[in-house]
Amino acid sequence: MKRLNSNFVVKVIDHSQEEDEFQYFVMEYFSGARTLSSIIFAEGSPFYRDVSRCLDMFEQILAGIRACEASRPQVVHRDIKPDNILVLQDGSIRLIDFGVCQIDDGEMMTLVDENVGARNYTSPECEAGSDDFIGIHSDIYSAAKILWAAITSRQAFAREDPVFTNRSMEAMLPQIPETWHLTHIFEKTIRRNPADRFQSVGEALELVRHVRHLVQSGIPPLKILSRYCPSCGWPAVSEFPLSHEVFGNPNPPGVASLMCSLCGFGFVRNMEVWRESLERRESLS
Repeated sequence: MKRLNSNFVVKVIDHSQEEDEFQYFVMEYFSGARTLSSIIFAEGSPFYRDVSRCLDMFEQILAGIRACEASRPQVVHRDIKPDNILVLQDGSIRLIDFGVCQIDDGEMMTLVDENVGARNYTSPECEAGSDDFIGIHSDIYSAAKILWAAITSRQAFAREDPVFTNRSMEAMLPQIPETWHLTHIFEKTIRRNPADRFQSVGEALELVRHVRHLVQSGIPPLKILSRYCPSCGWPAVSEFPLSHEVFGNPNPPGVASLMCSLCGFGFVRNMEVWRESLERRESLS
């Protein structure tokens, strides 16, 4: 841990030697710091329904994981959960408690058939009996579970399916469509199959930037995109009369010609692509 030089990972200042009778290590101390779990599950959580704040927190957790990813040998935390995230008084976070971490040089620090981490947040490959490779993608999975918990103020669930079904952003926060954009992140992180997830922190951080742009720009989520004008944003889109005089006749299969009755902007949209994207997302697990 002394090699993990990051502003988002708690620093180990000193430690005993292997031959010492009394074993110890000393970490930096932060006055007034609280665990993330004591904040996001409390009444009046500042993270509840606040997409921008949650994205900032998620980005900091990813920055801590990135330090583990860059370390040689690589470190996999394997127990990232709200109790192991320290929130300082200035709002910055520190990743703590590396008690069950894996040093990625071939040596496991826990028994092969031992369950690792909190079941609601740990990835499937960290559970007892799994033969799947444990890597940085495992910690990214857990970080995304924390993102879900923070935006909903609810404890995360043990499996992946609910995030796309009965506990999706649309189901949990139906009156706040901007939160639905977080599904872009969940579909590349909270997935049962490790191959379906991001394999590096850099990929995840890039998507966070894209999602933040969608939220800050007020772009509607995919589910309700068809109702809004891409020019003025007004929900007044309908079929475009005489569209063939502008776009040609007939339109290609699945392509609709549309016009906004407020600003007059005319455009085409491939409705088949839109529907296929929705159906693919609804079938994720």
